[in-house]
Amino acid sequence: MKNKYETVIIFNPEYTKLKYKIKKYKDLLKKYSGDFKDFNVDDMGEKMLAYEIKKHKSGYYVLIRWQGTPENIVELERLLRTDDIVMKFMTVRMSDDED
Repeated sequence: MKNKYETVIIFNPEYTKLKYKIKKYKDLLKKYSGDFKDFNVDDMGEKMLAYEIKKHKSGYYVLIRWQGTPENIVELERLLRTDDIVMKFMTVRMSDDED
């Protein structure tokens, strides 16, 4: 059974091919979601951080609403953890009655 998730990813804003990386993760989560009609990518842009992360005072935020299985989360987080331009990430499960 697939569940609804939201993933926030903070990228290093100094990376020159940032749009390519965002598309890579968007396409991966779209593949996991299948025909999920509420799939959404909110590109929030560069924002100041509350505290420095890896000596950066700002980060590039992307919020993705998607649908998948717990196995998909394991694979996604493995990829995010090994990607040098990802500064932080968080995935939360949405309740079934939330929009």
